[in-house]
Amino acid sequence: MEEVVEAFVLHARDYRESSQLVELLTGTHGRVGVLARGSRGTKRANPLQPFRRYRVTLGGRGELRRARSVESVEAPRLLAGHALFAALYVNEVLVRLLHRDVPVSGVFDLYATTLDLLAVGAPLEPALRHFEKQLLDDLGYGHRYAETVDGEPVEAGGRYTFDPDAGVHPAPPGLPDAQCYAGSALLALETGEFADGDALRDAKRLMRRALAPHLGDKPLNSRALFAPARAGGDHQTQE
Repeated sequence: MEEVVEAFVLHARDYRESSQLVELLTGTHGRVGVLARGSRGTKRANPLQPFRRYRVTLGGRGELRRARSVESVEAPRLLAGHALFAALYVNEVLVRLLHRDVPVSGVFDLYATTLDLLAVGAPLEPALRHFEKQLLDDLGYGHRYAETVDGEPVEAGGRYTFDPDAGVHPAPPGLPDAQCYAGSALLALETGEFADGDALRDAKRLMRRALAPHLGDKPLNSRALFAPARAGGDHQTQE
C-alpha cells in the first residue's frame, strides 16, 4: 500500500552505491525511517537534502519504508553559519526525541516555522528557545513557567529552581545564583519575549536541563559546531 506524505529530511546517510537511509519528519506519521533507492551516485539521481519540504510516496511497512518517488515542493532554504548550525541542532534534537511512526500534533509545523525564522535571519537564541519549549510541550514533557509547582505566580524579581520532573520551585535563601533562574527569565520563556541577554542565558540553561532526561547521555554532535565560533570570540548564539 502506498501513500503520499509531505516531509522534511532530518538525517540522511549513504547506503550502498546509489541509495540513502533517511529519517523523515512527516505531518501524518511523525518520524519515519525510509530507504531511498537510486537517490545518489548517478547524473539523474536526486539526493534528499535537509531543510527542504518534499512530497514523498511511501511504500512498504515496518521500521524502514520505501521512498517510491520524491518531489521537492519548495525551493531550498539557504542557511549558512550560525543559522545552519542551529538548524542542524534542531534536526538532531528531533531525531533523539521523536520515536518512529508516532505522530505528534504540532511538531511538523513547529519545525517548518523554526526553519523559516532561521532562513530569514531572525535572532537565533529566541527562535531556539521557543522551539525547545514548544517541542517539550507538544511531546507532553513541558511545564508551566509562569507559576510554581504550588500554583503561586512567578515574580519577575524572584529567584527559582527547576526540576525537570516537577517544574518551578522558589529558590531557598542562600542558594548560589548558578543554581537559580531569574523570575524574569521564566516569564520570558512562557511568553517568548526576551528583553535582555540575561533572560536568554537563564532560559538556555533551563531548557538544557529540561531536555537532558530525554536526550540521553550521548553528547549532541551539533553542539560541537559552535565551539570554534566561541573560541574565536563570536557569541552570537550558543544553542
